[in-house]
Amino acid sequence: MNRLDQRIGRLDRYAVRAEPAEVVVFTEPASEWVTAHIRLIHDGIGVLSTSVSTVQRLLSSVLAALVEQLLPRGVQALQINVEELRRELENEQEGIDLLEEIESVESATGFPDDSFAELIDYEAQTESLRNAVKRLTFGVGSLDVSMKETRDGVARFTNAQGVGLALDDARDLERLLTPKAFERAVAVEEPGVLPFRIGDPFVTWLQDYLLADERGRASAIVRPVQGLTTPTLWLRCEFLIEFDPGIDDSTDRVDQRRLARRGEVHLQPLRIETWTDGFGAAPKETTESILNLPFDFKRDEVLRGRCWGPVLEALPTWSASCRTSVGMAWQEVRESPQLSAAIETAMASSERESSRRLAILEARALRLPSEAERTSARLEFGIERDTAEALLRGIATPTIRMVTCGACVLWPEENF
Repeated sequence: MNRLDQRIGRLDRYAVRAEPAEVVVFTEPASEWVTAHIRLIHDGIGVLSTSVSTVQRLLSSVLAALVEQLLPRGVQALQINVEELRRELENEQEGIDLLEEIESVESATGFPDDSFAELIDYEAQTESLRNAVKRLTFGVGSLDVSMKETRDGVARFTNAQGVGLALDDARDLERLLTPKAFERAVAVEEPGVLPFRIGDPFVTWLQDYLLADERGRASAIVRPVQGLTTPTLWLRCEFLIEFDPGIDDSTDRVDQRRLARRGEVHLQPLRIETWTDGFGAAPKETTESILNLPFDFKRDEVLRGRCWGPVLEALPTWSASCRTSVGMAWQEVRESPQLSAAIETAMASSERESSRRLAILEARALRLPSEAERTSARLEFGIERDTAEALLRGIATPTIRMVTCGACVLWPEENF
């Protein structure tokens, strides 16, 4: 039966036409054996019109019963209740389909059609990606990895020696600087050109580099402000919030990689920025009209060298102010409505998914014929229950990391 199903499936899979394959059956109306056999496989099992590849367990039991009854009963062994058999197969197929849908977390629960449409739109917006890479590779505080993009959209990176790495590390980086393309269509058309996307070795290196050492990502500028009477210090912190898979005794039976993947489906990485001083968050108007403005080479100054003198004179408690501002930033992100809403949504999504999984696994365990199969299913049910609990813990207490920190000193424009 399995071979017959596979042969029909190959016709459907490799045929030029889109319609299902036509199955021609040669019958012998005068033969009880042939008639009963065809009625069994067509009306009972349905292999001539639908795929039965996923219900092999039930078909194996049907075959075993048929073999056992064939000699003592003869052709009557083939004359079973085909309507009842078809109902059993349909019920089995329904349970398996539900289980497969639940197993496919990304498509069934975590990536609906509207999210996929948003991904397609985001994928097409390459200008923001191009600008981000330019800021990362050129200008104050950049990595000094020169990038040149040709007219046909191929970007080439050079000067790995200018990043400040050890000689061996610089050589390793040099091997990653293969031609890239921000437009996916260019990468498809140009041989040897990879899309600048997650998964590319150079992109992975950049991510690891940016997340390696917080001290290497600290910066400070001075910005003149008209009408300001006294210098003020504001600290900009960027936090990365992610699902925490955790490693403890309660997750020994849980696959950590699978847990992390399922957790990220519900609680996707979240980035939150804060502007704070020692007393709390910056006013919204100040943030939007002054602090969030891009660096202006004609007006702003990078805080270094001799610039430190007047700044430290005006702000003698610089170190203490930075510490208290960082403390307020951590308080802001932990109490952020954006974080609370993300956790609440992720918790609800995780509970719904886990409930569906557990219900299917429990029903499946009850229907298995042998004690060994039921024992294995109960073990799988227990692992899924542990996974569900670990998911909720990882969502409720996510990891929060400060990934960048920068100081902005607002200075009276009159004496800048």
